[in-house]
Amino acid sequence: MSDGRDRDAAEEGPDRGLQAERTELAWVRTALSCGGLALVATHLAYDRLGFAVAAVVGALVAAPGLAGARLRVGTLRRRGRQGAGVAPTRASSAAVLLLMSTVVLADLVALVALVR
Repeated sequence: MSDGRDRDAAEEGPDRGLQAERTELAWVRTALSCGGLALVATHLAYDRLGFAVAAVVGALVAAPGLAGARLRVGTLRRRGRQGAGVAPTRASSAAVLLLMSTVVLADLVALVALVR
């Protein structure tokens, strides 16, 4: 025999905290991958600069994406507390632009390395 808790849990739906966690993991993974690509491309194209400079370039490329991930997760967590019908905010758009800038920067560094 079931008490009312199982029915209440089913009516609430999935835990909104998991959505934010999955988003954070995906965005961080994307930002770090782009930073890694920039690091490798810089190191291979400009081997005289050394690994430390390549690591700095990789970190600079990954930084906007990591900031965007932080911003997006904060938005999702606030939305989870307020309910599902909340409209997208400027923070959501800014987060997407930050992640997009990381991808574009990584592509530019790789392109310059290939042309060189």
